[in-house]
Amino acid sequence: MKNYMIVVYFLFTYNLYGQNVLSYNYEEIEGKDLKGSLVKTDELMDPTYLMFVDSMLIIRNYQTEYHFDLLDLNTGHIISRFCRKGRGPGEIIYPITFQIIPEKNLFMAYDLNLKKVNFYDFKAILKNNPASYIRSFKIDSAYAKDVLLLENGKYLCPLIGDNAGDNARNKFCMLAPDGEYMGMIGTLPDIGVSYPTLLSSNIFDYWVGINKSRNKVVLAYDHWDRLEVIDIFGEIEVIIQGPKFKKTPEFIVKGQNISITYNNPLSYCSPCLDDKSFMVIYSGEKLSHTRSYSTALHFDYNGKLMAKYNLKPSVKRIAVDWKNRIIYGVNTKAEPSLYEYKF
Repeated sequence: MKNYMIVVYFLFTYNLYGQNVLSYNYEEIEGKDLKGSLVKTDELMDPTYLMFVDSMLIIRNYQTEYHFDLLDLNTGHIISRFCRKGRGPGEIIYPITFQIIPEKNLFMAYDLNLKKVNFYDFKAILKNNPASYIRSFKIDSAYAKDVLLLENGKYLCPLIGDNAGDNARNKFCMLAPDGEYMGMIGTLPDIGVSYPTLLSSNIFDYWVGINKSRNKVVLAYDHWDRLEVIDIFGEIEVIIQGPKFKKTPEFIVKGQNISITYNNPLSYCSPCLDDKSFMVIYSGEKLSHTRSYSTALHFDYNGKLMAKYNLKPSVKRIAVDWKNRIIYGVNTKAEPSLYEYKF
């Protein structure tokens, strides 16, 4: 088998307000082709996000009666469907972030619509027991886009925005272990222009990922060539700029509404974190209704690009089995299929 050497050209490295900022040239990095093998599974519904856990995939669906499927990768069978759509106890309208909390055997899901964090017995989910719901708490103090449980028991919540004025560019809020509001932390990047902050996440839209140790968070920007590694205090450890870094995405403001234009390419998606490194998928293609990503990029937490993989076929979401070095991806077709890419 041919050995591939990944040569990384760092255009500059500097320290800005205590932040390590790196930039790389995408075109000058040789990529390794990975051909996906079809994984035979039960019919997939409408997968919008994947999470690998042990020998299973948790699949978040869209527009389905149950928001989550638990897929056994050894058999290809869906062993559980859970989190029914609704407003009753344990039901969810619009789940965004979700996590496994292994030391407590819990599954946690955040409902953006109801501003509520639900907890479920993961052992009951494994047994397809419908009585898996345990408890929940509601977020009343801020409009959180995502909710991430950290190693210290607190919650880091990227915000949709705030209405505290144009000078208030709050990025996160922090919640105590009981869900009590603790305050705003972090600041959105300064792009040199004024904009209404109520829906600032429409400009700085990003996907979030957290590692198993819950001490590293990665923000992968959707329409901006930028990645950020965040610590448990909400502080930026590393900013990764590239491939062709732009100061800001193009957007239109109408009153308090902000819309990204179709002149913005798709950038990063689906950050998958290990304790020593992380992987994201990258597109670079023009924004369209069908999101397709043909490249996976593997970084360490110091911002070094370790590998570039060309995925065939392209995918819309991934999850990573780090131990067995397998990328699982779902394609963009109307009847979705699951592929595995060995790296």
